[in-house]
Amino acid sequence: MASTNKTSLGLNMWEASDKPVRQDFINDNKIIDERIAKLNSDKAEASHTHDDRYYTKATQDAVQTTTVNGINCIKCGKIVQINHSQNQTLTAGQWISIGTLPVGYRPQLMALGCFGWNNSSGYIRIDTSGSVNVFVGTATTETLRFTITFIVP
Repeated sequence: MASTNKTSLGLNMWEASDKPVRQDFINDNKIIDERIAKLNSDKAEASHTHDDRYYTKATQDAVQTTTVNGINCIKCGKIVQINHSQNQTLTAGQWISIGTLPVGYRPQLMALGCFGWNNSSGYIRIDTSGSVNVFVGTATTETLRFTITFIVP
């Protein structure tokens, strides 16, 4: 479970003694999803009005995209979402490097996530240098798919 420490958006900030659970990630992703939906709504509204307040907001929150090492990166303001789908051979019990995110798409704090497919599950870790790694409990060769959303500085 997450500690009572939260970011300004209400996202979990775990202490070293905390034990994150899947529901923590689900709750955080819901908050981020709602924030992105609001930003997209503001942007759509700005495209239909001449009000400078909305135009400026939409300009600042313009969506940027890039792909590196098969990782699709989408950035809107300070929120980044990465998607990855690639056939991988994954060895159980160790962190495996998937690639490195470009500057501007790297998290402010380490980003953690979890994923599952068929009978396997695992974790995603993105450190502040942009290194993307996955960990699985069962060795497998299949298409690895994940999406993770986080805040950038």
